[in-house]
Amino acid sequence: MNTIVNASNLTKFYGDFKALDGVDLAIQSGAIAGLIGPNGAGKTTTLKALLGLCDFDGELTVAGRDPRIARHKLMEEVCFIADVGILPKWMKVRQALEYVEGVHPKFSRDRAERFLATTDIKSGSRIKALSKGMVTQLHLALVMAIDVQLLVLDEPTLGLDILYRKEFYDRLLNDYFDGDRTVIISTHQVEEIETLLTELVFIDRGQIVLDIAMSDIAARFV
Repeated sequence: MNTIVNASNLTKFYGDFKALDGVDLAIQSGAIAGLIGPNGAGKTTTLKALLGLCDFDGELTVAGRDPRIARHKLMEEVCFIADVGILPKWMKVRQALEYVEGVHPKFSRDRAERFLATTDIKSGSRIKALSKGMVTQLHLALVMAIDVQLLVLDEPTLGLDILYRKEFYDRLLNDYFDGDRTVIISTHQVEEIETLLTELVFIDRGQIVLDIAMSDIAARFV
């Protein structure tokens, strides 16, 4: 099976602070990988490196490209989504669709609108007027309308109640993931995604301390 993320001795300093300390990582194409660790462990810095948002030492390829020199092309095959709270509250729903359509070449507005048609969300509603459940549905509509090789989610359900977190992940797994796409989910709440994952990567103090297929966990630790 092909790997979509390959990192070797990935290292990142912020001043004298070593945020990433020789990270070696290989994520298989078609995996749902959880990047787990406490706050400050290096999760976000790892994602920034994958997305070409920071410089680093070591070797790294994502979808066969070096993020440092081919970020523009890479972003045609990668989608990054942060927590639901990142949606601008002043925007109307249709403006959010227009914005994503303008910045991501693989976004299908038609697909997003078809998803929203199954909800009570109106295109003229402002995001600040939506309930938490509706914000979750809007977030899902944006995510699932982007056809890419790699979807990167950074604490995507931060601030949501458990019911809405469950809905987000259930819809993501059942309506978006098809075995060909790869999903990386960064979170410190492993319990809410453990049933979704095919691979678990635990990072602490900038180092990978565990990288294991979920199917091997029982044999190794139970």
